[in-house]
Amino acid sequence: MNCTDCGTLNPGYANFCAGCGKPVPATTPGRQEPSLDVGKGPEGPAAAKAQALENEAELYGLAIGDKNRDYYLRRFEAFDRAGTTSVGWHWPAFFCTFWWLLYRKMWGKAALYFFLPYLLAIALGGLAAVSPTAGGLGYVVYLLGIFIVPPLISNGGYYRHCQRLVAKARATSSNPQAQVVLVASKGGTSNIALILAVVMGVVAGIGILAAIALPAYQDYTTRAKATSALMYGKTVAAEVGSFYEAQGRLPGSLAEVLSDTRPPYELKDVQLNTSNGVLQFVLASGPANGRTFQLIPSADAAGRVTWVCKPVDMRPSLLPSECRR
Repeated sequence: MNCTDCGTLNPGYANFCAGCGKPVPATTPGRQEPSLDVGKGPEGPAAAKAQALENEAELYGLAIGDKNRDYYLRRFEAFDRAGTTSVGWHWPAFFCTFWWLLYRKMWGKAALYFFLPYLLAIALGGLAAVSPTAGGLGYVVYLLGIFIVPPLISNGGYYRHCQRLVAKARATSSNPQAQVVLVASKGGTSNIALILAVVMGVVAGIGILAAIALPAYQDYTTRAKATSALMYGKTVAAEVGSFYEAQGRLPGSLAEVLSDTRPPYELKDVQLNTSNGVLQFVLASGPANGRTFQLIPSADAAGRVTWVCKPVDMRPSLLPSECRR
């Protein structure tokens, strides 16, 4: 029912409000106001024990929170009766152990589960280097420990976690109202697991997009530089071809046909093979830095020179289409 003072919705078994700590009116079905004569009369000890158990269940319920409270309370009661915990399968702890630990506010165990596999992997790597057989067996044990052990002991671990919350509240204050407020503030569930999952998903998505987009962008810029370099190369080739058609020989150097032999910024170097007329262009900067392509000449019977573009040590896809044939 809702608290008449602060409006907080409390479970039916609650004696005190989880929001303000004030007593909850005894109008909730199935709950009775504690007797002022607890411990007196022939039924006093039994009533006191019943009241203590009721308070214990209330504090456990506040430590658990609203989500799956009945599921955990049944198991906690069984542990209390047995005086110890026992193994049992817990599916959330199997499918999403780390997130379940965060959801149930078991921060220390979540951190341990997150970092321990990396430390164990390093140790197993060293073991495998010394003995591959021992490393293989260790890896099997490692997998069992990571995936099978947590769901088997999760209920018991959560029970002890809630026990510590209740014990700490009782050690902090002897006032039942204060204990309720303390347990309610420290217990329950946390949305940090969902928030962290969303953040990690966004970061992973950005990483995937970057892994796809960055190489594509680099290819685009390299292709643009190669296209500009080829345009310059055609200008040089035209001058060399005109010289050959006019003189009947190849120039001894590019200085014979170019007034300025300095290449544009897209190119690191331009080389002329004076024995066969092949022009070689070395790209500058970027992923294709130092990569080369050639313009290879051929002359017909009339002495007219034509050129063919060919990649040397770079991907043809980074060059214009005429260089890919």
